[in-house]
Parts: sequence; C-alpha cells; structure tokens
Amino acid sequence: AVPPGAVSKIVPCNLIPSLSRDEGKRQAVLLKETWLEILSVSETGVPQMVSGQPVHGIARGCATLRTGVNDIDILVLTSDSGELTLLGFDVKSFLFRQIDSVNIGKPGFAPKNLGQSVVSDPQNGLVAVSAMEDVIQIFRASLDESSPTFTEMDSLHLDAVIVSQTFLPGVALVVLTSSR
Repeated sequence: AVPPGAVSKIVPCNLIPSLSRDEGKRQAVLLKETWLEILSVSETGVPQMVSGQPVHGIARGCATLRTGVNDIDILVLTSDSGELTLLGFDVKSFLFRQIDSVNIGKPGFAPKNLGQSVVSDPQNGLVAVSAMEDVIQIFRASLDESSPTFTEMDSLHLDAVIVSQTFLPGVALVVLTSSR
C-alpha cells in the first residue's frame, strides 16, 4: 500500500524501456516524502502505478539523467540524510537500486543544508543541488555503464533565498532568488 503523504514532485522519466517501446506509454516518478513510485501514463492520460518502494529518509528533490544505454534514465535523489544519490531501476526485481551516493552535508533540514532542490541537465550529465539559502553545488555525473559516479565541479555562493533553479539546455544554470 502507498503510504499517505503529500506529493512533493513528479518527474518525467524513461526507466522501463518496454513500456515506452511496446505500449507507447509515458512514465513518471512520483516523489512522496518517504516513498518513490513509478507511474505509467497512457495516451489518454490515465496514470497507473507500476512500482513503488520506500526510500531511506525523507526525499527532498528528484531529477533524471539520461544514459547512453537504450536512452534509459537514472534518478538523482536528495533526502534529509545529507546524501546525493544515483538510483537505477532494476527491471527484473522492479526495484530501485543505489548506484552511487555522495555526502553533500549534514543530515536534517536547515536553510543552509544542501539537498532542498536538485535539477539536472540530462543531456550533459550536470546536476545542481541547492540549499534554501546561499549555496548551490554543481556536480558532473559520469554515466559510464560499468560504474556511474558523481564528481564535484563548482559551488555558487549567493547571499539570498534560492526560490528556484533550472538548466536551460545548451545555455546555463538559471537561478531565481529572493532577498531576505
């Protein structure tokens, strides 16, 4: 049974190739506090749960990165554990499995703790993780089929509240801030 809780994010994805290829369905990941769920969405827009499982801690942010293998996506997840995690989906067991994890800060919720939001540039393997205030950390995800990993690239230090962030393909990271 799906645990109660508010949905914090819905992310389009391609985790199960056979659904997209054979049935023409779209897929999305639903992030719900301590629960991660894959939805299959028909051409008429009707969602159906394909798989769901609990996650360690309270999930805070979710994005996808595209691999070169059958254009399959890997999930990038942050939680109150203070970790940035790469998750792959195992179509045999129908469960997510951890591929790599890197510590990005202290566990818990605090305005300056990284992990509040995560966005990706799926084509270039870039991931930006922000706190609610002041800090954005940029990572490159190496999506080598044998062992995908994160590499820290750069930090942006802002004297502001971080409202939103996104990558514009081929352009840059765009950050919306608000003064305190």
